[in-house]
Amino acid sequence: MRFIAQVRLPDSLRVGGQQMAYIFMTDYADGTYDPDAGENAIILQPAKFEPIVQCAASAMGPTLQRPIDVPGAKRREFEDTELAVTLRDVEPGGPESEQTMSQFLGEPRWLQNEEVPRGGPWRFLMQIDSAEGQYDVNFGDAGVAYVFIAEDGTQARFFWQCM
Repeated sequence: MRFIAQVRLPDSLRVGGQQMAYIFMTDYADGTYDPDAGENAIILQPAKFEPIVQCAASAMGPTLQRPIDVPGAKRREFEDTELAVTLRDVEPGGPESEQTMSQFLGEPRWLQNEEVPRGGPWRFLMQIDSAEGQYDVNFGDAGVAYVFIAEDGTQARFFWQCM
């Protein structure tokens, strides 16, 4: 799976001691749009981490990549990248909010119909707009990914919708 994002959870979503959410998605596999297909994962890490799955140390794994221009290249080239964001308050429905579908907290802005994962209740954490072009991630055609945390803090879901 490719590492997509690491998010420090706000106090309002820290039920049971979780502090971080690590988001992963299988590269170019069917079913990544389905929160229950097993092709994406969110690991919630408490302050004192006791792994519940078998873990192996690895110096490097698949990560986000961004497209780069290489003169004379026949195919698109990519390089590993790390991004950081600075959150700022944007007035809902204002001109800045129309420039991106990416969002942290609040209410989800659905690209298609409302699609809250089964087995809730869920609390919305964030959404990521792949059409912004900052990095190469396949959420379909101009897709938007959505991240939800269970109200009891025991699990999370990640999925995407596209045009």
